[in-house]
Amino acid sequence: MKHLKLIVVILATLALGCLIKSPASVKFEIDRTTIPPSGVFHLIVTLNNTGKVGIVDAKLVVEGEEFFIVQSPKLEHPIKVGDSAKLIWTIKGPKIPGNYHFKAYLDIVDELNRVWRGITYETTIKVSSEELKDSVNLNLTVPSKVQGGKIIIVSGEIVNNLTVPVNIVSAEVSAEDLEVIDKEVPNKIDANSKGKVVFKFKVPPRYEKVRMYVIIEYASLQVSGKLIGEKDILIVWKPWELSPEDVKDIYGNLSEWIFYNDIVDGYWEWMYGSKSKIENRTMFRESVEDLLSVANSDVEAAKAVYNHIVTNYVIEKRRIKTLDPQKIMESSSISPTEAEILMVAYLRSLNIPARIVSVYSETDCTYSPFVEAYLSGKWYVIDFNHMFFGTREEFIATRWYPKIYQEITVFGKSLVALKPSPSGHAHEDLTKEYLSITEKALFNHLSKSLDPSTFSQVRIMLNSMNNEDERIFAMFLFTSAKPEEAKQLLEKVHVNELKKTIDAFYKFYRDIPWEEDFRIYWEKLINLYR
Repeated sequence: MKHLKLIVVILATLALGCLIKSPASVKFEIDRTTIPPSGVFHLIVTLNNTGKVGIVDAKLVVEGEEFFIVQSPKLEHPIKVGDSAKLIWTIKGPKIPGNYHFKAYLDIVDELNRVWRGITYETTIKVSSEELKDSVNLNLTVPSKVQGGKIIIVSGEIVNNLTVPVNIVSAEVSAEDLEVIDKEVPNKIDANSKGKVVFKFKVPPRYEKVRMYVIIEYASLQVSGKLIGEKDILIVWKPWELSPEDVKDIYGNLSEWIFYNDIVDGYWEWMYGSKSKIENRTMFRESVEDLLSVANSDVEAAKAVYNHIVTNYVIEKRRIKTLDPQKIMESSSISPTEAEILMVAYLRSLNIPARIVSVYSETDCTYSPFVEAYLSGKWYVIDFNHMFFGTREEFIATRWYPKIYQEITVFGKSLVALKPSPSGHAHEDLTKEYLSITEKALFNHLSKSLDPSTFSQVRIMLNSMNNEDERIFAMFLFTSAKPEEAKQLLEKVHVNELKKTIDAFYKFYRDIPWEEDFRIYWEKLINLYR
């Protein structure tokens, strides 16, 4: 019986994603062990991914009430297998002088939402009321606000208060996605002297709040240690302020989706008997100047334009009257597709790459159109037919994407971006781009929207499905549900029984054209168990 209980505990632990062997080698370091009352120190954690999938998060918990975390790092991108990352936590110490035992616990989360616990670090921190004069210190000069796409200079003054020289062993920066393109580091700083490190960065073209850490490792005959300086940088991204030359330099090939004047291809213009040319970009830009004055990013500007269209036009589901963005702008009532034409005209006038995307059946490319806009390094989807604004991944997790997915996977159609042409079709095929991220986007959405227990059961069910299309079908069902509905269903129905039902649903509906709103199939599913 004891062995049986142990097996049950192990299986439950595996199901919940709490595994024994860590997927990463972990190295802990701190920059100082003596601090003033309520002073701060930095815990540096180097993660080397030795597992089989990416690491998406690392969470630190500090034991007791004497210490608390004032700044935590965030992983902008997963740590790929074989790669490493340096994460830095800023920790505030006790108010009362004395020697304190510091203990921290690190949790690691991988792309499958599995959690590794039990990685610990312990040391002693001395809190001293005596005046602490660092033997070597670092003073940073960092711009607080910069425009995306630019080159910036960050300098650090290293002050050596020792009576002997110090050697600079290393100088590095942890600053999320800021790219270091050059640096100048002195080899040595003489006794009672100062030296300077200089870093040159290429700032990414997107809105972002970045915490920059400069880490200097030094050594002398007397002491050795690390210096950590930290500063916050606000990156604003206002592409409408860029010159055409800057637009081409920053966006590269994507800039074609700004400079195209025609919004759709020749087939669309023939089909609807209308031209789609942007005649006056200045007019479009000036008409939303008030919205731009308070925007710090292209995402904020695009969302403001989207809200402007939704607020100032009656959007009704009717036939398309014109593709001319100037005429659409002057109208009071427009169709969803006309709203999308207008949105592209606005965005291109603001130096934001934008395009119409639709389903292409080899003869007709007017099915299921929506807007894609490249905002702060990601493709966003803007769909006026369903009043949606979000990233590609968020769009894939909506009730409206499954219909498109079936069109391109079962019925052999394509998902394309429309390019200008004198006549006929001109497209960029996006089918593979969407299909390559569909399963992961759905899985990530469910891992965030469902509670841990419900998601664990869903994951067990998905793992038992060998067919990728069936797994995606199952995830379409759950992304069409409200989280509480999914929870209630799995409290009522065993995973194995539910899998059999979903398998029957998939086989029956696979080749039948799906409804535009996939929630219909979720409601059919839960009605079976009412």
